[in-house]
This record gives sequence, structure tokens and C-alpha cells, in this order.
Amino acid sequence: MALTLVELVNRQPESAQAHRERLWLAETVELVRDALAQGSD
Repeated sequence: MALTLVELVNRQPESAQAHRERLWLAETVELVRDALAQGSD
């Protein structure tokens, strides 16, 4: 799923703003994943 989404986004030209937003979103997803992983211990 993630790979497909990245491939889809990478195929389209994006502004610097959109690029920053995508990086921020990816970081946020990682933080949420880490928090969920810690909570399940």
C-alpha cells in the first residue's frame, strides 16, 4: 500500500510545499506507528 502510494505521488510533479507536507506526513505516520507499538507491549 505505502509503496503504491509513494509511486503514485512520485509520478506527479509537486511543489516544494507539497514535498514538505508529504515528508511531514510520512514522519507523523512513523511516530504514530512507534507509539502504537510501544502501547501494545
